[in-house]
Amino acid sequence: MARMHLFEWEDQQWFPTLFRNFITDHLAHFVSRLFIPAVPKLVEVMQRTGHISFVDLCSGGGGPLLALVPLCQKALGKPVTATLTDLYPNLKTFSKTKSLSDGAINYRTESTNAMDCPESLKGIRTLFTALHHFHPEDAKKMLADAANKSVPIAAFESQERSMGKIIAVPIVLFLSAFLLTPFVGRMTVGRFLFTYLIPLAPLFYAWDGAIHREPDAERISVGGRPDPRHRSSG
Repeated sequence: MARMHLFEWEDQQWFPTLFRNFITDHLAHFVSRLFIPAVPKLVEVMQRTGHISFVDLCSGGGGPLLALVPLCQKALGKPVTATLTDLYPNLKTFSKTKSLSDGAINYRTESTNAMDCPESLKGIRTLFTALHHFHPEDAKKMLADAANKSVPIAAFESQERSMGKIIAVPIVLFLSAFLLTPFVGRMTVGRFLFTYLIPLAPLFYAWDGAIHREPDAERISVGGRPDPRHRSSG
C-alpha cells in the first residue's frame, strides 16, 4: 500500500510531557464521540469471542472508550470493562477517565508496548486513531503479538484524503486549542503559558492532528481475530 509516514511530536521519546499531554487531551476530546459507529463491530466481536472487556492500546488521553463502554454494555446487557494503556501513560487523564466511568474503565500505570502486550491484560485489544503511528513492520509485529497470544484485536481510523480536509484540519485544530484549553485536561501554569503567551502547544497539536489525517492514510476497520496481513494506516 502506498503511504507517507510523517513524524508526530507525541511519538518522540524526548518530547516534553507537558506538550504530549496537551496533544493527547485535545485529541481525546476531539474523538470522544467520533467512534460511536464502531459499537456494532465491537459488540459483534464480544459476542463471537466471549470477551466482555477491552485492553486499549495507545490510549493517549483516554480515547473514546468513555462513550463506547456504556453503549457496548447496553447492547450486550451485561457489564463491560476496559483498561487504558500507553507507551507514555497520561496517568492524570487516565485517573480522571476512570472516575468518570464509575469504575468501568481502569488503567495500567506502567509503560505498555503494543508490540509485546503483557498476557496478564485480558480482553479485546483496541486501537483508536493509533494504528497509523506504526511503521508497517511494527504494525505487523503488533498484530502478530495478538495472534500469537490468541487475543482478538480491533483497530479503527478516521482519516480522509481530501485536499480540503488536509488544508482545513490544522487551521481548525490550531484555533480550537485556544477556545477549548480551559475545558480540556487540567489547566496548569505551563499549559497556560505555552497556549496563550507562547503558542507552541497549539502548533504541536495542529501538526499531530493533521498528521492523524495525512493524505496517504487509508480508512481501516479490523475486527475479531488479528490478521498479520493488515498494515498500518498512516
